[in-house]
Amino acid sequence: MPSPMNKWFPHRYRVGVLGMFACALVYTLRVNINVTIVAMTNSSDRVIQHPSDWCPEYSDSGGYDGNGYQTTKVYDWSEPIQGTILGAYFYGFTATQIIGGLLTERFGAKWVCGTGIAIPALINALSPVAADGHYGYLMATRIVVGSFHGFVYSSLFSMYAKWFAAHERTVAIACMWFGSNMGGVFMSPIAGYLSRHGFAGGWPSVFYVSSIIHSVWLVFWWLCAHDSPANDRRISPDEHLYILQNTDCMIEKTSTPVPWRSILSSRTVYASIIVRACGMFGYYTIFTSVPSYFDAIFNVKYVENGTYMAIMYVAIGCALLAAGPLSTLLLTKTSISRTRVRKIFQLISQIGPGICLALVPSMDCNLIAVVVLIVVSMLLYGFRTGGEYPIIPEYAPEFTGVVFGLTNTLGAAMGFLAPIIVGQVLNMDSNVVTREKWNIVFYIMAGLYLLGAVLFELLATADRQDWSYVKQVVGSNIELNELSGNSRSTIKFQTRYRIFSRYKSNQIPENTETPDWIVFKKNTLVY
Repeated sequence: MPSPMNKWFPHRYRVGVLGMFACALVYTLRVNINVTIVAMTNSSDRVIQHPSDWCPEYSDSGGYDGNGYQTTKVYDWSEPIQGTILGAYFYGFTATQIIGGLLTERFGAKWVCGTGIAIPALINALSPVAADGHYGYLMATRIVVGSFHGFVYSSLFSMYAKWFAAHERTVAIACMWFGSNMGGVFMSPIAGYLSRHGFAGGWPSVFYVSSIIHSVWLVFWWLCAHDSPANDRRISPDEHLYILQNTDCMIEKTSTPVPWRSILSSRTVYASIIVRACGMFGYYTIFTSVPSYFDAIFNVKYVENGTYMAIMYVAIGCALLAAGPLSTLLLTKTSISRTRVRKIFQLISQIGPGICLALVPSMDCNLIAVVVLIVVSMLLYGFRTGGEYPIIPEYAPEFTGVVFGLTNTLGAAMGFLAPIIVGQVLNMDSNVVTREKWNIVFYIMAGLYLLGAVLFELLATADRQDWSYVKQVVGSNIELNELSGNSRSTIKFQTRYRIFSRYKSNQIPENTETPDWIVFKKNTLVY
């Protein structure tokens, strides 16, 4: 008998919540060192140098407040070395995007995602020991953490394509990215506090705590997560049938070859690749380089700088969470095509930030206006959960993990390419950083956002691609309980008929049936 809990909190919702927290854990390890490295290298005799065209009216803001960290471990790492350490994560993260999708197709999303969370938690805890040895060892740990994190998003995208109906999948994906940014919001202030008041000498406790919190999630993941409804023995027949009728991934495939030639020649895939890269350049530049801009130009304190970053994370997190349901509402309440809805939301997420960032240089020394424009740009960029993210499971449902890994490779590479490009701009002509050079950086970000908007409008579509169909052979005598993995009881034809009739008459209109479902229904004698 189905558990009463399944009625108000179905199994697919549990998968969605676990996926959201998985993304939050990814960001806790991604951003923990961004704050901690300040404590690791902080010195009371640090001298702040500002460019000639900085904003001196903010000279009384106090700047850095000396060495307030309770630690005896301080490393003499130059700014380039610190930048290399911070970027090391993205070398690994970029390299494993496609691999993560392939491993998911081979071993299943549950194991790939779980491994992608568990191994980084262990390696992250070794960071203080690695830093004591040499900064190169610390870089190695960051590369390994990023490498395994590259598995997480590809595997979750593949899992969601099997667990969620199209209208629910958009919300689930939005929750993924909301969780990611909330992980940054949570970890940044915690890391700052532990760096000053934590155990084990201060900043080492940041790495220990951020690793320990993974253990709770791992227990629930191994107990409650499954690759698909077909692997979940506790799912109710009602929920399983509902998922089967409303998803394109009807049955598990075992060894279907990936149509690489078709994928690599698809204009729709290239639309996803380009728009992801253009948008993520601005995203990573804002969260990795703009704090230095606030420091150099406006003499913003460390604490205030962190506050501004937290506000930006909250802004984009809220937009990421809201845009998915809004796009679904637009699809269900209007006659606008799915492709047009995806383009509307993606254009908002590209053109909006492009305009905001292009206006930053004209604000001169108005810090409040600059902060507001950057926060609004991130808020608008969050609308991508109604555009580029849900469009991949729509045009490639059977190969979501692989396609997402491919499209996210260049986007993830912006994590280390963006700081390099920004550094080259700031160092051109001379090694003196000026506000004029920072203006060029903002114009570059704005231009790339607008370029992504144009190309997505021209190339993208939400229509399922021909190469994404997988031929399946379903026996005429298959029982529904075989699909759910429940061998303890047999669901006879009359039970299947009642289940289908209830959904047919009360919940699922005739015109929502997909061709795949009609074939499946016929072959399994469910009428």
